[in-house]
Amino acid sequence: MAKHTFSATERYAVFTVHGGRCYMCRDIVDMATFQVDHVIPESLADSPAQLEAAKEQLGRPARYELNSYENWLPACVRCNNLKWDRVWDPSLLVQLWLQRAADRAAKARAHAKETIHRVAVTKALNLLERAVAADRLTAKQKQCLEPLVENYSHWRSDDSDPQVVRLTPTYEAPLLEVLSDNESIRVVRGPYGVGGGPSPNRQQSAAPPCSCGSYFFNGARCVVCGQLDAD
Repeated sequence: MAKHTFSATERYAVFTVHGGRCYMCRDIVDMATFQVDHVIPESLADSPAQLEAAKEQLGRPARYELNSYENWLPACVRCNNLKWDRVWDPSLLVQLWLQRAADRAAKARAHAKETIHRVAVTKALNLLERAVAADRLTAKQKQCLEPLVENYSHWRSDDSDPQVVRLTPTYEAPLLEVLSDNESIRVVRGPYGVGGGPSPNRQQSAAPPCSCGSYFFNGARCVVCGQLDAD
């Protein structure tokens, strides 16, 4: 069976909804070079009996698809190379990984569908691919990637880094730009405008943050993810 070739949209969806972290070691990965791992190896498609045995052992339904968001998770290059086509022994940890993929599969599909229809984000993905291939990102290219960062901030999972999105191994795009801080109130610019919130040393005693982890609001709207506090 031919190996699945991941589209930029599929990779972006997996990266975003799973927090930009390797599912095995939990290290932060970057959007350009991370790898999408098949938790149940894609190679088992050529061994139907072994595939059915693996699905049964891991509690997956008979119609479980190897090439689906239920079986795709982000991995760093090191972990994915070490794992290769290993079939995990049944364990609570493996069940947790598979459940995490299943829980976020619908969100990943919705994210991918929206990305395909959002021209600015699709262009930004293509720009990132070209820039990485050329091993450089100019200031103008970084500016053109802003729709990608804005879209990421809206869809990212709760376990994402709340400050930056790592686009390449050497380039992190800030989700928040600090405009002022008097050690009590910090004013920041985020993907959804300028807003204020408590300085870091006062956040523990402040009102609960947005569900995305941000403390910074413009009125009732979070400046990181755009969500209204009443949503």
